[in-house]
Amino acid sequence: MYCTNDDLLSEFSTSTIEELTNGDSIDYAKLDLARANAEAIIDCFLMDRYDLPLPLPIPAVIKKISIDLAITHLYENSRLFGFLPETIVRKQENGFKLLEKIRNGEIVLTGYNSTIISNCDDERIFTDDVLDDFFYSI
Repeated sequence: MYCTNDDLLSEFSTSTIEELTNGDSIDYAKLDLARANAEAIIDCFLMDRYDLPLPLPIPAVIKKISIDLAITHLYENSRLFGFLPETIVRKQENGFKLLEKIRNGEIVLTGYNSTIISNCDDERIFTDDVLDDFFYSI
């Protein structure tokens, strides 16, 4: 995964993580699920540009995005909060913006194998004549 439980605990207080996962103690299964969801979202953004999963060491920007998305997941699924705090919403929005820039090649993960996949082929299956015949015959 792109971040660890220790990464989450270094970014947020133990009491905050306890509240978001269980209330009395940290529910590590919920932390693992939040981290897995964050990784899945990151992979969806990067799948057309990089070989996945990203190998170690994980780039700092990906680790930060993973932490932010995981904590957002915890807030969204916590029964203690009826809303997302504005700082958490901004973390999620900023993470998505960064992922879009990485996906679009505006930000490059140096040292990682970038594979740009084109959805367009130079060879067309149907020529203009075939398409004209089809459309005009309808």
